[in-house]
Amino acid sequence: MPSFHSIIRLPRRANGPTDIVFSLSKLLPPWHLKSHFVVMVMMVLLFAMTITTESLQNMKLTNGTFPATKFNKVPAAANDTPALQLHIRDQYVEMDNGILHVTLSKPGGSVTGIRYNGVDNLLALNSEVNRGYWDLVWIGNGSKGKKGSLDRLEGTDFKVIVENEEQIEISFTRTWNFSLEGKMVPLNIDKRFNYMAISDNRQRCMPLPEDREPERGRALAYPEAVKLVNPVEPDFRGEMEIEVQSWPYDFPQSKDFPSLDERGNISGRLLLLDRYVSKKKIYANGAFVGLAPPGDVGSWQRESKGYQFWSRADEKGYFNINNIRAGDYNLYAWVPGFIGDYRYDDLIKITPASKKWANIVGNWHSSAAEFYVPDPNPNYVNKLYVNHPDKFRQYGLWERYAELYPDEDLIYTVGVNDYSKDWFFVQVTRKKDNNTYEGSTWQIRFCLSNYVDGTQTYTLRIALATAHFSELQVRINDPEAISPLFSTGVIGKDNTIARHGIHGLYWLYNIDIPGNRLLVGNNTIFLTRLNSTSPFQGIMYDYIRLEALKAMSYKGVELRVTKNHVIMDNGILQVTLSKPDGIVTGIKYNGIDNLLEVLNEKDNRGYWDLVWSKTGSIGTTGVYDRIQGTKFKVIVENEEQVEISFTRNWNPSLEGQLVPLNIDIRFVMLRDSSGFYSYAIYEHLKEWPPFNLPQTRIVFKLRKEKFQYMVVADNRQRYMPLPDDRLPDRGQELAYPEAVLLVNPVEPNFKGEVDDKYEYSCENKDLKVHGWICDEPPVGFWQITPSNEFRSGGPLKQNLTSHVGPTTLAMFLSAHYAGEDMVLKIQPNEPWKKVFGPVFIYVNSVPDGSDQFRAQLWDDAKMQMLIEVQSWPYTFLASKDFPSWDERGYLSGRLLVRDQYISNDDMCGDRAYVGLAPPGEVGSWQKECKGYQFWTRADENGYFSICDIRVGEYNLYAWLPGFIGEYKNNVTISITEGCDIDVGDVVFEPPRYGPTLWEIGVPDRSAAEFYVPDPNPKYINPLYLNHPDRFRQYGLWERYAELYPDQDLVYTIGVNDYSKDWFFAHVTRRKADGTYQSTTWQINFPLGNATTRGTSKLRIALATANVAELQVRINDAKAERPLFTTGVIGNDNTIARHGIHGLYRLFNIDVPGSVLVEGNNKIFLTQAMCTSPFQGVMYDYIRLEGHPASSTD
Repeated sequence: MPSFHSIIRLPRRANGPTDIVFSLSKLLPPWHLKSHFVVMVMMVLLFAMTITTESLQNMKLTNGTFPATKFNKVPAAANDTPALQLHIRDQYVEMDNGILHVTLSKPGGSVTGIRYNGVDNLLALNSEVNRGYWDLVWIGNGSKGKKGSLDRLEGTDFKVIVENEEQIEISFTRTWNFSLEGKMVPLNIDKRFNYMAISDNRQRCMPLPEDREPERGRALAYPEAVKLVNPVEPDFRGEMEIEVQSWPYDFPQSKDFPSLDERGNISGRLLLLDRYVSKKKIYANGAFVGLAPPGDVGSWQRESKGYQFWSRADEKGYFNINNIRAGDYNLYAWVPGFIGDYRYDDLIKITPASKKWANIVGNWHSSAAEFYVPDPNPNYVNKLYVNHPDKFRQYGLWERYAELYPDEDLIYTVGVNDYSKDWFFVQVTRKKDNNTYEGSTWQIRFCLSNYVDGTQTYTLRIALATAHFSELQVRINDPEAISPLFSTGVIGKDNTIARHGIHGLYWLYNIDIPGNRLLVGNNTIFLTRLNSTSPFQGIMYDYIRLEALKAMSYKGVELRVTKNHVIMDNGILQVTLSKPDGIVTGIKYNGIDNLLEVLNEKDNRGYWDLVWSKTGSIGTTGVYDRIQGTKFKVIVENEEQVEISFTRNWNPSLEGQLVPLNIDIRFVMLRDSSGFYSYAIYEHLKEWPPFNLPQTRIVFKLRKEKFQYMVVADNRQRYMPLPDDRLPDRGQELAYPEAVLLVNPVEPNFKGEVDDKYEYSCENKDLKVHGWICDEPPVGFWQITPSNEFRSGGPLKQNLTSHVGPTTLAMFLSAHYAGEDMVLKIQPNEPWKKVFGPVFIYVNSVPDGSDQFRAQLWDDAKMQMLIEVQSWPYTFLASKDFPSWDERGYLSGRLLVRDQYISNDDMCGDRAYVGLAPPGEVGSWQKECKGYQFWTRADENGYFSICDIRVGEYNLYAWLPGFIGEYKNNVTISITEGCDIDVGDVVFEPPRYGPTLWEIGVPDRSAAEFYVPDPNPKYINPLYLNHPDRFRQYGLWERYAELYPDQDLVYTIGVNDYSKDWFFAHVTRRKADGTYQSTTWQINFPLGNATTRGTSKLRIALATANVAELQVRINDAKAERPLFTTGVIGNDNTIARHGIHGLYRLFNIDVPGSVLVEGNNKIFLTQAMCTSPFQGVMYDYIRLEGHPASSTD
């Protein structure tokens, strides 16, 4: 029969502090909550109390023992562990481990007392059965609803399951029989309490917190590590104290709790078939896949009797479900983006299974634990880890490398050396006598005694267990080779070395080694780890293997220069450019003579362009300039690389004709690379005239008969109309030229669709790879942007991607979704220079006949994107204006959030956006376009790191989803070459005046959470039906007047739901005569008397605005003067461009108590501008805060 089984695990001795603090009398849940929650609370509470530092404060250690006044059981010595004691009395059972004392009623099994740290009972002094207990709610057969009888579980029998010095487990059971029918739930119930010591190998007496203070401890290489120089207890002198955690769950004694080897595993792959999405099966990317008791499709949602085991499929649909209890199950699945559920019809029987491991040289298990870990420096010892399996946790082991290898680096000979003794566990820097650091080069020597085929390619596989701001270069048989065979680029920010770990993030590199670089006989692989500004820069290897794989097919890079053209060719693709213009006229690849549109003129295929205007010009338009060089130059030419330059220089004779810029456009091709790079350097001299620059970009126009399938994201890809379909005889222009209704397309399936390039816009943070696919032969053309440092507007700036043409864009600067605020304006006497790019143009292919060729091409493009991102900043560019990794800086810190109305303690800046941008006002980064920006996201604890920062002056900016406003530090941060700046804890205090009275929306700088209507059936893009980005449909602004033809939106706090009742855009209403009228939305809300006695604060965060004026009135919709007006704001044009946000704006409005009344109140929000359908605002979030004194109202 079913049984309940609870475990409470309490260690004898503390392993480290925790910040969990509970008051059990407040934490016990209401009676109607399910019993498992009560036990979870008890488990966390009791465990937390054993490890809090409060238990050690105000206690004095003498000879390693704890005073008896604090603990019932006194250990004999610091390295002894107190035995557990079980006292069984008439009506109680007491468990005692020398740290705390737990009393339970007998045989009821209620926790009546917990004595700890001088507190006689941590539990509330309620009746004994109302302190710590299991309970349940049950309903007799035939009853309806969720309510039932509360049963606070009281046992009738008591039993000792385990009793020894290491563990106590006791059981309180209640057995059911038919005489109890209708009185108690028909269940046999076994409540267990498990009381343990930490019986593993990580237990000890710990230093006191006072020992970490300056007068008793000396901080080492980082604040967490402290050498104890004058501890309260002398035995700790010389130790380095560090916090560790361990939580094994191998102790339950009940046969009903299966161990690891009594469970099973299942794996597989889920594919989707939807003939309207694809004629072939597609990967179930991100699918939820689970095992649950047998039932109908979707029955797992309501299943509560048995067990369920769920996982998520990877991007290719593969899934693994581990540690499954034995039993019979159905396999269920569902995929975000697709309606319906999947159920595998056959039953799946899970039986106990054991895991098998295969050992090879260097265990491939994402860890460096098998390699040689030295003994620690005697000055920095943690005695716990002396002769311990986790000896890598000692402090300062990175310094031992230079002591073991003072002059020469590590040399490992395959077949002679033993990696467990001769391969140092981490490849780090070497500290020199002048306290600087140098890189290291390790050697792997091996013999190839047989014939070496110079035409064959060998593969070197290097798996890294961790990396921290390191670049690993690989050379074969020539340590002095200028260019390495392979470089990882600067990778990693794991900080594993400093944090005493043995692994971090896993990296795998598969490196092709041409056979002609290997010799019959002795060979040497040289592994050079560059970057040498810190002792913590380094890598740990997981596994290294050399294997023969495939035939060599690629030649070196060739450059052919003719009178009018330049051709770069590396045997994979061939790129032709006009000379000296620098226009890409042809790309030959995979049997296709030209991927670019041969029907276009040669200067209209692949090019850089810009839009500029004279200073003082208004708006975002100007003179269009397709950039054509006047001079050509070869910068680098060898078999490994070609870099060429096309320049156009400005002089005063060109004033008014060309933008006053010197422009240098570069193209780079590398050996064995299936693509090419392009970047440009724009420079304006101080004495030249000022100007405006609204836009610059790269454009590629592909062959329309071949490239018809476009991909922007995993869930934004489709076959596209032809450019012919947009012509007047086949398409009807809608409200603006970019939007065209297809009325007579070449392919009838597209009839009735709307095509608009803005429907495929993307935020910078997500805009890393996009492009087109040719079906025959299967070829992909991709634009990859490895970094956002040169883009304007920060991570949320939206840009165009690919669109009908077929056209692919690399946008560097644009005013889309921002307006004139984003136009780059060079002032008089202002010098300016900026490097745009490089970006990577990548082409790929798969064999004909592949069932999943589009998915394979897209997956490969994403993988290549990751490679390019990891390789940033590139090391092969020749321009001095592009700094290498060692000419850049690094910054780290932690973001905390302080809002007393949410928490009394500072909160971690979980997933905050943190960035460096040129100095300015709060939020100025949104409109910044002259300089460079560097953004990252904090981890769940608020820690952030920003690497590869260009030298310069910056402010630190941050904002956090879930909070209004944003952070800006008041001190300019100077980034210098090789700097490593730790800003420590940065505290962001979001705007806050008083307690929240009510709120609408979610503060995330987007209107996506609000109601987005279905599109007009006449204007549909089928891609966005039932899509998370449904706001990208054309004409949604017109739906407001259809939904609210006479009266405007009214929203009542506590009654309405903003996801259903708050329209996503506050727009104008079109009248019958074709003109437009303003609209006034109304918020109804009640207030108590106390709130009306002081000033309140209304906060309105806007996600976007376009030539709009928002007026606020309270309780008088016809008041001549509004309480507040924004004035006319915004040129974002987000509504017309199918966006969900533009520039973020926050308004903080004082609301005098005199305009509020006790009882019902009304706020009127009027969008007053009404000459266009695209005027309006989108709200991000609205909140009313009471006066601080009204917090109890």
